[in-house]
Amino acid sequence: MFGGLKDLAGLAGMMKELPKMQARLAEVRNHLADIKVTASDPEGHVHVRVNGTLEVESIQLSPSLISTVEGGEALQDLIKATINEALAKARTEAQEKIAGVAQEMGMPLPPGGLDL
Repeated sequence: MFGGLKDLAGLAGMMKELPKMQARLAEVRNHLADIKVTASDPEGHVHVRVNGTLEVESIQLSPSLISTVEGGEALQDLIKATINEALAKARTEAQEKIAGVAQEMGMPLPPGGLDL
């Protein structure tokens, strides 16, 4: 009988803290651009830097790559694969950061975590 009241009290407390939680999550989202990750192809010819908002910040190509790759298709595939690796790393770090803040504030995460 009192278990339901206890749950309601917990929910009311959480609702009271909701503006604070929302502000903290907004603050974290604003700082996602501060996350910087890099990825390189196995040979080190392509380097890509991506931020936590999943924007490519820079691409560096080795001069030797440009002179040795025949045709643009192979170069494009290598750049695309490297960018996708950098984006996956940035997405993982952003999810970890948001999940940490949610846990810190006692907020439950949706089943399966966050999908950024």
